[in-house]
Amino acid sequence: MERDQLLKGKSAEVGRRAENNAKNILLVYLEPDQAESYASDYGSRKVFRYLERREVGLANDERSVSPGLTLFVTPDGSEVVAKLCAIKNYHVDEEHINAVNDNLVSIEFPAGIYETMDKGILFAATTTKTGRAVKFFTLPNEAVVRIEGSVGELWQNPKFNWEGARKV
Repeated sequence: MERDQLLKGKSAEVGRRAENNAKNILLVYLEPDQAESYASDYGSRKVFRYLERREVGLANDERSVSPGLTLFVTPDGSEVVAKLCAIKNYHVDEEHINAVNDNLVSIEFPAGIYETMDKGILFAATTTKTGRAVKFFTLPNEAVVRIEGSVGELWQNPKFNWEGARKV
């Protein structure tokens, strides 16, 4: 999925919710057209703030919506993933592993899912036909630059930029 699409995330929902909430409050004090105008402006500002936060990893999707994802990890992180997959007897085909640049390795898991936790990312390499996680393990946050889900989910580590370099 393209970066612009991933970064949009839930922006439409954020804007709609902010606009509706503002309109409900403002209708008590203002004429309907004024309330509508102010609420629309407020919704736009909320979307802008959401998009700013999403770009730097502060408005992430906390879990997969559907199986299928790509992990973008540091080179050290790819070694961690390889070790964890070996422990769980899960084989990753070579065609699903790509060096994006010197700082970033992508690993595709066609049936993988994730959920964020305080100490890392709970990750299942595969799922059953009913979506139940199989062969799951926890990846340390320091190893993961971002996760892109198959239906637009995005988890971006705020300590890294999009290309995988650590922020200073």
